Amino acid sequence: MNENMAVQIESARTAQASAAAPVAWPGLTLERAGYGIFFLIGLVVRLLGLGQFQPLSPWEAAQAWPAWLDAMAVDVGVRTQPDSALLYTLQRFVFWLTDGGSDAWARFFPALAGTGLILVPWLFRRQLGRGAALAIAFLLAVDPWLLAFSRMGDGGVFAVATALIVLAGLTEANPDANPGRFRWLAATVGLYLASGPVAWLLLPPILAGAILFRVDRLWPADRVEQSRLAGLAGGTLLLAATGLFAHVDGLAHLSTGMTVAVESVFGGAGAYPLSW
Repeated sequence: MNENMAVQIESARTAQASAAAPVAWPGLTLERAGYGIFFLIGLVVRLLGLGQFQPLSPWEAAQAWPAWLDAMAVDVGVRTQPDSALLYTLQRFVFWLTDGGSDAWARFFPALAGTGLILVPWLFRRQLGRGAALAIAFLLAVDPWLLAFSRMGDGGVFAVATALIVLAGLTEANPDANPGRFRWLAATVGLYLASGPVAWLLLPPILAGAILFRVDRLWPADRVEQSRLAGLAGGTLLLAATGLFAHVDGLAHLSTGMTVAVESVFGGAGAYPLSW
């Protein structure tokens, strides 16, 4: 009898201790929780009143107007050409999905890309340190300039986000040991090239990073893998520009983005060049 009572008492104590113990979340750390909280904060402040306080600027309208016309199957003859093939594809899709959309929908995907920037420091933890990377993530979430940049219906934020991801991928020293990461990197390169004129303006630091991290060492030795990476980059660029071949004329927007980038450097259409 005494032994049975002792077993029951011990079982009751074990159950009480288990109930009092904190619930463990598998894989959740303070660092990951911090990134999650900063991401939610950044998402809220970027989406709050996205199309209420300020109408589309002429620059944003020049990008969104062709996408709206094509989504609604409206022909007006002469019109502007969007300079971001990627944003044109996304805006055309969301305008079609929402039956015309709004200013908020025109800015929706850039706002999401700007929110995604908050998570990019995670890729640089080894170089920056965990604490510094987390602090940068917080600054990216609340920085007023980046907040305004993310709330514009423009492809520039796509270029910045994908450029940073590409730079993070260039720090990987052994693609043959981790081919999966480089396949994602190749797809990101395709999105980067489709993002618009800012991508071409950011190309010099990207190339400098490739030289710094020895692009010959980063390129896989296997020829099959080389072809796979090149195909992923080119295929992603093609699909992003044409909306899964829904509008093959989107390829022309790639050259428009390059033209705008060149004109911004050397001047064109009465604009001040970057070198002025």
